[in-house]
Amino acid sequence: MSILKEALNILNLDLKTFDLKNLTTKKTYLCALNKEIVLFVYTGKSRFILKNALFLENLANNFNQNKKLFFIKSALCSKANQYLSEKGFNIYAIL
Repeated sequence: MSILKEALNILNLDLKTFDLKNLTTKKTYLCALNKEIVLFVYTGKSRFILKNALFLENLANNFNQNKKLFFIKSALCSKANQYLSEKGFNIYAIL
């Protein structure tokens, strides 16, 4: 959960954490949101590929926020990056 707090501090956002247990069993995704913004953090160690991007877009469709932010700590596939960018995600890398 410290990665999520780090992401919130970087952008200086006032978001509340959201538990994704009702939407998915995957534990590599963290979420925070408010009325306008939804933020996802991928904590997995494996490369984030297009299959993961499709899953993330499907997950984001459960929320009706205008702005979608995505923080990632692992390697990001170029196809996944392009797909998420086309779907309106702002992508940030956490080192």
